[in-house]
Amino acid sequence: GKEVLGFTPRKEVEVVKVYNEEQDVELYFPPEKYSWLEIKDGQCVLFYPDDAHCAQGHLRDEQHIIKVVFKLPLDACEFCLK
Repeated sequence: GKEVLGFTPRKEVEVVKVYNEEQDVELYFPPEKYSWLEIKDGQCVLFYPDDAHCAQGHLRDEQHIIKVVFKLPLDACEFCLK
């Protein structure tokens, strides 16, 4: 399916709930301005620790979405920075 993801630099958001290591989550107040991406079948997105991001919902009609999340050490992503 298709999904919309919002993102902004973490320094631009105010923390609502500090990082919880057990749940692996930190929550923020919604920022006034943010960017968004349309993710379609076969696409992927890579967010870094300094990227605050959240799902914004379905793109147009509700669709079945299969989502897989991988958390990698930063040094495993060095190829993306070159």
